[in-house]
Amino acid sequence: MINQKQPDATAVQPRTINWLAVLAAACVLGQMILLTAQPRLPGQPTSIRIMFLGLAALCIGSFALIYQVKVRQSLIFGRPLAAVAMVAGIMLFAVPNVKLYQWMKDRQFAHMQAIANACLAYASENHGVFPPSLAVLLKQKAFPVTDLSDPTNGRSPYVLPPDAKKLSAHKFDQLIRQNSDFRYVGAGVSNAVKTLPPAELSKVFILYKTAQLTGAGGPMAFADGSVRYIYGDQMAQTLKVCNAVRRRMNLPPLAFGGTATFGNSAATTQK
Repeated sequence: MINQKQPDATAVQPRTINWLAVLAAACVLGQMILLTAQPRLPGQPTSIRIMFLGLAALCIGSFALIYQVKVRQSLIFGRPLAAVAMVAGIMLFAVPNVKLYQWMKDRQFAHMQAIANACLAYASENHGVFPPSLAVLLKQKAFPVTDLSDPTNGRSPYVLPPDAKKLSAHKFDQLIRQNSDFRYVGAGVSNAVKTLPPAELSKVFILYKTAQLTGAGGPMAFADGSVRYIYGDQMAQTLKVCNAVRRRMNLPPLAFGGTATFGNSAATTQK
């Protein structure tokens, strides 16, 4: 009888290529090519194609990790490549968007700072009294109209209509109030020393986001010209302190998240 040679069960299996991992890596390579060929401008969101390739790298890489688990795979073109492709695909999509959000937050603060500086400049020329409205500052071209827009809202900057110069002062004021992403509450505030001690200026805010809520955090511009981010758990106390100073200035209190009543006098209120 001829003895047939039995396969050696202890023999080392050859390493195979995980083609799903290779495909996931190809998606990442496509992301890199798109990012290099189409550099983004500041404020420009990530391309849909880059986002799609990133999600594809994540999904395909996940399948590659469980594909042929019992098969001995290549150290380079196997499961390690799939894991790297998954991480790289998400990073190439997420990091630019994180930078975009930070850019929008920086522009948000810059817009509020420009308006606060314009208010201080107006007060220095008017015996310490802040402007009655933002429309007055725009008439004086104290800041560009695009600063009325909050970049974090994801909308294009506001542009005045062609007939804006023909509007009456009242209608122009209404136009600005309706289209501004920031709420101005500095009417009647004065930074004259005899009216308000300098140390109190940092407690009175004059500008905040239109959709600001009491329990939510947000940037605030104060009467001393500073712009600071107030966290949600501190917002109610910040509002309370501000209203305490406003009462000493014979100004009505303010409240977030309510129906606003505006006026051009020092008695501007928000209910």
